[in-house]
Amino acid sequence: MSTLDTKFALFLVAFLAASCSESETRLKAENEEPLPFEPLDINALPPMSDPILARGRVIYLDSCARCHRIGKAGAPRTGDTVAWKPRIASGIEQLINHAIGGYESPTGGEMPERGGNDDLTDDEVQSAVQFMVFLSDTP
Repeated sequence: MSTLDTKFALFLVAFLAASCSESETRLKAENEEPLPFEPLDINALPPMSDPILARGRVIYLDSCARCHRIGKAGAPRTGDTVAWKPRIASGIEQLINHAIGGYESPTGGEMPERGGNDDLTDDEVQSAVQFMVFLSDTP
């Protein structure tokens, strides 16, 4: 590797480290290995024909994506069927209740009440949960 390549590599590492704040990185438990997963580009999806999913998409983009896109604080990443499978198996009502009332998992993951947006109604939270489940359920 040439000196120029080495300098560029060091610059790139420093740049990436500086641009990645704790709010943008997943808070991981000790020794947790991240699964290979490419976040979904929700904006590239076609419009939802179901009105509940269409409303859920808007709410997801406004309030939920900041954590569920990257897995912040242990949030299951939208579209990650492996992470969502046990949650979906517990039932949609439990997911909705956790999203509305907040939840702290035994592994330290944290779901704030209404995703931290107190302005959301129960129906809006429910729509967002249904949207995420729709995108994350195993085929």
